Amino acid sequence: MTLNEKVHYEYERFYLDMMRTSKENIFAHSDEIEAKKMLKKAILNKIKSMSEDEVESLLVEDNLLESAYRFLKEARWDNEAESFHQIVSQWLAALLKTDEV
Repeated sequence: MTLNEKVHYEYERFYLDMMRTSKENIFAHSDEIEAKKMLKKAILNKIKSMSEDEVESLLVEDNLLESAYRFLKEARWDNEAESFHQIVSQWLAALLKTDEV
């Protein structure tokens, strides 16, 4: 499985899990759904500039979207585009143990 496939698969599983619940639950988790949708796009975009070793490191992670989402929540993201991309870069750097991705 490639990293692109892994990210798509994780998002699809999350999305389908949400869609099988009630309308109220979907509404209650709308922020999480939108955040994970944005994270999926950001991760797929970052993959394009990663080395093969970095991609391999991310492939062994358990659930990238959930990890990124938890990092985003802990960073208290304020819905600004600039801060979102900074947080995603910080999360990847922390996972890869580098200064910046």
